[in-house]
Amino acid sequence: MASADEIPLPFITKVLGAFGIAPSSFNVERNAKATNNNVFLIHLEEPTTSDLLFKSDKPLPLANAIPTGTSSLVLRIPKVDNNVQDNVRVRNEVACLHLARQALLEADKPLVPRVFSWSDATAAAGDTFGDDDKDYILEEFLGGETMSWDELKALNEEDRAAVCAQFARIAKVWQEYQLPDDITGYGSITFDDAGRFASTESIFRVGGPYETYADYLNATIQWQLNQSDNVAYLGGWKTNKDFPDLRLRINTFIANKLPALLADIPEHKPCLIHGDLTLPNLHFDKKTNRLVGILDFDFGHIGSPLTEAMYSFAEFGGLLWGRGDDDERSALLSGFPEPVKAEDALGHAWDKALAAEGAQRPSTIKEAELVSDLWWFGQELCYFHWLLPRFHEKITDEQKKKSFDKSAKAIDVYLKHWGY
Repeated sequence: MASADEIPLPFITKVLGAFGIAPSSFNVERNAKATNNNVFLIHLEEPTTSDLLFKSDKPLPLANAIPTGTSSLVLRIPKVDNNVQDNVRVRNEVACLHLARQALLEADKPLVPRVFSWSDATAAAGDTFGDDDKDYILEEFLGGETMSWDELKALNEEDRAAVCAQFARIAKVWQEYQLPDDITGYGSITFDDAGRFASTESIFRVGGPYETYADYLNATIQWQLNQSDNVAYLGGWKTNKDFPDLRLRINTFIANKLPALLADIPEHKPCLIHGDLTLPNLHFDKKTNRLVGILDFDFGHIGSPLTEAMYSFAEFGGLLWGRGDDDERSALLSGFPEPVKAEDALGHAWDKALAAEGAQRPSTIKEAELVSDLWWFGQELCYFHWLLPRFHEKITDEQKKKSFDKSAKAIDVYLKHWGY
C-alpha cells in the first residue's frame, strides 16, 4: 500500500475516469492537516462544461452529478486504525452529508458539500481488494477559509454575534429536522442500493442501534469500561495506588445505581449530529465572516439534542463538560452571571444566539446535568485516544501518566457524587 504521505494518483485517475475526466486534465494537492482521513484537493485544468454523471453498471444511491462549471473537487479516503466501525463508516457519512444538506436546503442554506461518488467496497470485502481499490467519498469543494480561534476571539462584539447567529440557526435546523421514518434508533445510518435509509450500529463501535437515548448511554458506558480492560496502561482501573478500590467502586455503581439514573433520563427526540462542529470543519468568507461550508461528517450519527453540545462548539465556549469543569458548565446549565467576564464573552454570545433562534441548549434540556455527568464519566473510563495506535506512538510516558491520573481523579469525583 502507498504511504499516507503519497498521492494515490492511479486510484484518483480511476475515480475521475468514471466521470469521463481525462488523466491529464487535473492536478492533486494533499491536505497534510487532515487527521481521520487522507484528504486530496483535485484541481481541474478547465471547469466542466456540462453536468458529469458517474458511469456505473448500476445507479449509485445518494450520488449527484458533478455540475457544470466545477473546477475543484475533494476526495476523502478513510484512514485505518481510527477506532471507528469501518463497515458502516462510509455509508454513514454519505447519509449524514445527504440529510444535513437536505435539512439546510429546506432552510435555504446549501452549506454541506454534495457527494458525487463513493465506495465502501473494501470495508464490505475485508482484505480481498488490491492497492487500486479504496473506500472513498468524492465530494463538492465549497471554498472559503478556516477561522482560527485567535481570529474568532478577536472579532468585535457585533461580528462575533453575527458568526454565532449563523451557527445557531444551523444547530436549530438540525435539531428540528424530521428524519426519514426508517431511521428509528440511536446510532449510525445506512442505506440500501435503492437509497432507502435504515438505522444501524454506531460508528463509535458501541453496537446498536438503540431504541432510547438512555440505552445508548448505558451501552457507551459499558463499552468504555470493557475497553479500559484492553488498554494495558489503564488496566481496567484495577491497580491504582491513589484509589486502590476504584474498579470495585465502578462495578458497584454500575450494578446498583446506574440503572436508576438512566431511568431518570427523559426520552429525547432523535436528531442529526455532526459530532465535530469545530473551527477546522467550518469554512468562512473571511471578508464578510459569512459561513460558506460545513465539512467532515466522519463522526456524524443520530443522537439527542444535547449530544452535539458534548461533542462540538468548544471554541465558541459551548462544549458542555462534566462535573470537574464547574464554572463553564454552570454557565451553560444555568446562565451566565452578570457582569459577563471577558473570558466568557464568546460562550455568552453563543448562548444568546441559541436562545434568540429558539434552539435547544443545555439550560433548556431536561436532565442535561445528569446526562453530561454520565457521558463524561463514561469517557473518563477510556478516552478515545487510548485506543489509537498513533497516540501511543507520539505521547511520552509522563504525558500518559498525567492523562491517567486526571481520569482517575475525575472518576473518583463522579463516584463520590453518586455516593460510591
